[in-house]
Amino acid sequence: MDIFQSLSLVLQTASALAVAECAFGFEHRDLHLGNWLIRPTEKQWLSYSTRQWRWSIPTFGVQAFLIDFTMSRIQIGQCYIRY
Repeated sequence: MDIFQSLSLVLQTASALAVAECAFGFEHRDLHLGNWLIRPTEKQWLSYSTRQWRWSIPTFGVQAFLIDFTMSRIQIGQCYIRY
């Protein structure tokens, strides 16, 4: 894995968390490398958007996935939902 792939994975993860937090008040609450899966992808770009922003990140051939939502929560209206 090169520096471009590493940076892409960090940006993908931060972007996904930012979108989920803006949309649902999502908090993972247990983010570490053991909960971070990486797989090859043929997609060249991944796109993200919130109500205010839209952006794309080059993949450099890798895509990040988060797992283990045991400690996570989301907020829908006044309700907090814990996994």
